[in-house]
Amino acid sequence: MGRFVITSFRPKPGQQQALLAVIARHWQLLQAEQLVSTRPRYAMQAADGTVLEVFEWRSEQAVAAAHQHPGVQALWA
Repeated sequence: MGRFVITSFRPKPGQQQALLAVIARHWQLLQAEQLVSTRPRYAMQAADGTVLEVFEWRSEQAVAAAHQHPGVQALWA
């Protein structure tokens, strides 16, 4: 069974577009590595610029794999 996650990101001043680009690359990498389910991902932006993202990990093992994947770790840094 999958595991849903809700994340929030608040961009630093002047970094809104850079943050959105990183979030998009993150999603693409998770899909390419088959770490997320086939359910759609939702990314929303609040009036203050905070970005919320909701998606489903494929499994607990996928979460663990993401924590060991160098590409995912680089984006999380």
